[in-house]
Amino acid sequence: SDVCSSDLLDIHLAKVDTIGREVVDSFYVRRENGRRVEAADEIERLQARVIAAVQALDSIGADQAD
Repeated sequence: SDVCSSDLLDIHLAKVDTIGREVVDSFYVRRENGRRVEAADEIERLQARVIAAVQALDSIGADQAD
């Protein structure tokens, strides 16, 4: 959510599905004014920031497990 709030985006819908042993998370985001994010460069930047945030959380979890 920090990634979205810093870019003035709202999480419109979040879904969590399990497929076998895997978990698939889907987030549908919109701008604060309700408009969709459609520009390819913005989508790529947002994806990169979300991936980095998840990887940071994974490393914190791995450190706590040790």
